[in-house]
Amino acid sequence: MKQKRQKTEHKKVISALKEGTPLDTVLLDNGILVTTIKEWRKDVKDFDKEYLEAIGLTAKQEQFIEQFGKKMLNVAAACAAVGIHRSTYYIWLDTSDTFKEHLNMHVEKLKDDAESILYQKLFVEKDLGAFDRFAKSKMRDRGYAEQVTNTNINVSTDMYSGKSLKEIDEEIEELQKQLGTK
Repeated sequence: MKQKRQKTEHKKVISALKEGTPLDTVLLDNGILVTTIKEWRKDVKDFDKEYLEAIGLTAKQEQFIEQFGKKMLNVAAACAAVGIHRSTYYIWLDTSDTFKEHLNMHVEKLKDDAESILYQKLFVEKDLGAFDRFAKSKMRDRGYAEQVTNTNINVSTDMYSGKSLKEIDEEIEELQKQLGTK
């Protein structure tokens, strides 16, 4: 009886995933833990294959995603760890929204972890360098943003194309006199 109930649960999960329901919603709606899915993937015949197919990933893509997180988002290191060429990673990125979404989850997790460390340094350790980084990124609306000044001046060269260097030097000298710099 228990096996029949589990088979029904397996099919329900796979069916919902194939319909595009997010995994966390499927788990919540069915009262299933993430650890249960991991156990099914390991122990239940064909469940792992059906699961990957339902979420739209290959086994190799999943391996890459796992390594991507472990290798601190280093693409070259993750590619080497799973034995693929870097170009394969870019093909997956261009062709699989699911792959892209899973990678993005790792990127966001790393940002969350870095932000937690920043808050620890700022509020517990009272690190002024951390305050500077925090203020520039989170308090821009209060005037803490870096001020960037553009000192480039674009001058058209067309008006000098027919003049000699002596004529240009004379014009520069005249302009400097008008500005009071000479």
